[in-house]
Amino acid sequence: MTPKADNQKRTTWVYFALPAPEPKADRRVRALGLETVSPNADLFRMRARSDGANEAAGIVERIARWYPQADRIGVSLNPPLARMLTAPSAASRLVLNLDELDAAVADVPLGEVPDILPREASRLNLRGVFTAGEFVTLEEQDLRRIMGSARGAWWAKALRGEDVPATAPSYLSRGLILGTPRHGPADVRTAVRKALRTAVAALVGKGLTADEVWVEIAAQPTAIRKRMPVRLLDASAIEQELFRRFSLDEVPCPQRVSVRFLGIRPVEQPTLTFFEADESAA
Repeated sequence: MTPKADNQKRTTWVYFALPAPEPKADRRVRALGLETVSPNADLFRMRARSDGANEAAGIVERIARWYPQADRIGVSLNPPLARMLTAPSAASRLVLNLDELDAAVADVPLGEVPDILPREASRLNLRGVFTAGEFVTLEEQDLRRIMGSARGAWWAKALRGEDVPATAPSYLSRGLILGTPRHGPADVRTAVRKALRTAVAALVGKGLTADEVWVEIAAQPTAIRKRMPVRLLDASAIEQELFRRFSLDEVPCPQRVSVRFLGIRPVEQPTLTFFEADESAA
């Protein structure tokens, strides 16, 4: 189980998550002493106090006077936990003690957790994790392996009760840029091949794959940028598809080639299922 943080030491804010944006919420919650966190007017926070649970419950009651879905407002120690508690299947909407989190989301399907992407839910399912109650018990190393380093670390901190940014890291914000030095290979195909091989080897060596590749060729008189999906993380296959699709052989000798992979994620390992023969039926 992910180690829990001391709420009194680590918690600075109490977050309120609305299940759906409310255009007039921003003005109304400020009158209650809350700060707006999300531009969509669906996430707010207040300073944590010793009587935070009672005060938070009182604020929810006041929001209920004008917000139609007040029975699904999630209240917790950070944005992802507060949003998790807005799930229709959550047993509790207010969790400021992490010891109560497992029970509150025990029956919540992963598909109801706003900050778990569908492809992440599929990977979690392959590893026998089907509910938020099972998800919140994962170790940080498992979260990083399944969801990637940045998103896994973000979730691990959240599950320890630490404050984290309201928005999870995006896969598309992570990339690997490698290239050939100036005055390198004499032709564009050799330059692209060298850059692709270096970049692909770096990913494969870390057990990673990617969804897209972005190649930038710095050649006179201008730079050429091409982007395409990655079907197979193989330098030769990517090179052939790149030149076939974009007819790059006519590009003059480049000064530099940069390769950036987007959607970097761990390689999914196949799961094996073993069946025992029923000898009594023989």
